[in-house]
Amino acid sequence: MRDAGNAALGSLLALGLAACASADPDGAGPSPDAAVDAVPDANPCAGQPWFEPVEQTCDGHDNDCDGTTDNVESPPMWFPDADGDGHGATTGAMGACTAPGGFVASSDDCDDTSAYIYPGRAEVCDGLDNDCVPATGETCSSGCVVRIRPDDNRRYLFCAVPSSWPVAEARCTAEAMRLQRLDDAAETAWARTTATAAFGAVNYWTGGNDRLSEGQWRWPDGAQFWQGTSGGAPVGGLYNTWDSGEPNNDSDEDCLELRTNSRANDGQCSGAKPFVCERY
Repeated sequence: MRDAGNAALGSLLALGLAACASADPDGAGPSPDAAVDAVPDANPCAGQPWFEPVEQTCDGHDNDCDGTTDNVESPPMWFPDADGDGHGATTGAMGACTAPGGFVASSDDCDDTSAYIYPGRAEVCDGLDNDCVPATGETCSSGCVVRIRPDDNRRYLFCAVPSSWPVAEARCTAEAMRLQRLDDAAETAWARTTATAAFGAVNYWTGGNDRLSEGQWRWPDGAQFWQGTSGGAPVGGLYNTWDSGEPNNDSDEDCLELRTNSRANDGQCSGAKPFVCERY
């Protein structure tokens, strides 16, 4: 009798297990089977510190446990910053939890084509509305005028007040420019003609110098364009326009001046000459 009772009990248990398997078809524990389970499985996200069953937030988690991370309905807006000045354009916005490459949070740039123009930037002598406030006046150093080369719209500052090379360099830096770099014959000819009209037929300072290492002639951006004296050679195929017998380092001459014939000469950096700045 005892054996018969055990057998009956085993049959009942087997039937119960079969019924349970049918009610929970995935048989794998917690799952969204509420429609078929008599008792819904537990939400696998419940208990996590980031779990929010109603609203998604931008935190890198699947807050509502729907299988997608950060799928918020109204994500933050980001604005294209084509000129890289940290201020975006008013059009072309994109919504995302994190900023896409080339996008920023602000949309207050009045000119997204120039990194020298954005709200709050200090005005300099370059003919641009640097701070996005047209009423703000532009103050240029005495004797300096802005000129734009038609060929490439590059901006230059022609300054008539004679200055030493270091003073000229500092003045250019203050206007977010550098002493002029001579890139080719056409630019040199235009600059010489414009300089003559601005402050007369006199030699003027450019950015070329070998102040750091004798014979290594470089532009303010560090590019070396000449090695040695008059018997030297160009470097990196860069343009040079040395006059005959120059440079000769006569009496320690380390700074490049452009003569009235559009040829270069090395001069003493302490000499007072007009100068030309350039934005490049």
